[in-house]
Amino acid sequence: MANAYLHRISGNRTENLEKAISLAEKSLEGYSCENMPEQWASTNITLALAYAHRTLGSKSENIEKAIFYNKNALQIHTYNSSPIEWARIQNNLALAYHIRIDGDNKQSFELSVEYCKKALLVNTRENHPISWAKTTINLANIYRHREEGNKLENLDQAIGFYQDVLNFIDPEQMPEEWAKAQANLGATYTQKTKADNSGELNIEERLDLYMEAASFFNPKTFDDILKIPDSFLEAVINAIIIDDLWTDGIDDSDNTKIENLEKAIQCYEKAVQVSTYAIFPEEWAKIYISLGEVYNRKDKVHDAIKCLSLALKFYNPIAFIQESLKIGRLLGNLAFSHGLLIESIQGYSFAIQALEQLRITVNSDLYRRKILEIFSDIYKSIVQAYINTGQIDKAFEYSERSRSLSLVDLIASNNISHSNTFAKLRG
Repeated sequence: MANAYLHRISGNRTENLEKAISLAEKSLEGYSCENMPEQWASTNITLALAYAHRTLGSKSENIEKAIFYNKNALQIHTYNSSPIEWARIQNNLALAYHIRIDGDNKQSFELSVEYCKKALLVNTRENHPISWAKTTINLANIYRHREEGNKLENLDQAIGFYQDVLNFIDPEQMPEEWAKAQANLGATYTQKTKADNSGELNIEERLDLYMEAASFFNPKTFDDILKIPDSFLEAVINAIIIDDLWTDGIDDSDNTKIENLEKAIQCYEKAVQVSTYAIFPEEWAKIYISLGEVYNRKDKVHDAIKCLSLALKFYNPIAFIQESLKIGRLLGNLAFSHGLLIESIQGYSFAIQALEQLRITVNSDLYRRKILEIFSDIYKSIVQAYINTGQIDKAFEYSERSRSLSLVDLIASNNISHSNTFAKLRG
């Protein structure tokens, strides 16, 4: 039953994952490594996958749990006893260490590389072509973001892995893997246009980004930083990254970078031909976001806006809060800055729905009020867009909507303050 919720397509994805975790944890109470080893290992794998994709709770804790449960399963699934399951777990560990937050970042990436290479001992091109393709794509993804060694050399290594997959597999027989390899190859060519020629990576980059995002919440002490909800920090980090990424133009005289961007567009356009919305909706949406970024860097703004609008077809603000907030705000700002008011309203309305959903997930009135202040530009911009299109009633509606939320937060904060005061007086 837990597995059914883990892979369920219908319903709310967050609720499905929470149900899968709850059912699997209850199942573990009846299993042990000694008396029911296969069921115990299978349940651990289910929990590992559920925590790896979980959207609630602490992201870092979820990843650590995914690692823990995968390693549990390795007590039963060894290379000699069940090589296919063993390789699958190695691949899952590679993915978990790739996105790990805790611990040393460089070490996590190197462990991720090792786990992929272990998986490839079983997942050979000849014996298990689909698993080989998936693992090789994962290995390429790791090299794209690897901190050890030379950055440009790592990107070239990733390109080599993607091309190996594309030269071997048939898009008709393995459409998902082929589309992923094409899309990621396009992303790697895009990265090469932005890579520092020195090839050196700034290992403090992630920490700096985290601290920059935290500063928006005006923390007084380090403990205050730790109290900021992870989902709120993620929303601000996404906004910072997107703002930097999509304002980065390209020098028309740099032929190598222009060539890499052209290659990226070709890869994305090939990928989207196979990764259709009906078959692979999320992959399809991701490709359009990446294609939109490349079009924007080549000053094809209308094409970029069209790509973002298409991506929002999948990323609805209820099931995909962070993605809808990020893409909606980006679409709104990009369209608004070029006078495309209808498209900007579409983007901002998605972002506002996602922001209001995000606020519901956190109980703290202080942080709910703060996140509204940080993203107040979205409300201001949609009000202006409606005014510019002559829709004064809608402009008034969104203006009041923003004020109402602020008022509710203020009243809630005052109620808590009064309750605390009364409690002290009674004590």
